[in-house]
Amino acid sequence: MFLRLIPILLILLPLLTSCDSPAPPAAATPVEWPELRTLERIAAEVASHARDRSDLELMKNRARLVQAGWAVGPASVPENVANFTEVKALLSDLVSLVNGLAVPEAEPARFRELALQIPGVVSKLIEVSGAE
Repeated sequence: MFLRLIPILLILLPLLTSCDSPAPPAAATPVEWPELRTLERIAAEVASHARDRSDLELMKNRARLVQAGWAVGPASVPENVANFTEVKALLSDLVSLVNGLAVPEAEPARFRELALQIPGVVSKLIEVSGAE
């Protein structure tokens, strides 16, 4: 009789041992990236002017956006970002857009186009980095 129970016990053993609840994940340190959050705020404001086709307001705030964009660089990336490889690629996109805004001879239409693209890149950076 006991020998007949062995196969059943062997089947039940993995089930019984897998019932332990897994250890809760270690609390991750929040990613704080104040330069990125400042850029997010300024980029949203400038994009609003760009959508409204308010070239005067766009040009007034262009320098603020460029300065905030340049502040978000490799040196400002927190050590605990979620995915550094993707963050690095997105930073490259951001630098390209911000450098385009820094060209003083560009037409307002070009500034408008660039200003409208920056919030999307910033949003992706926030998502990929895990920034709060």
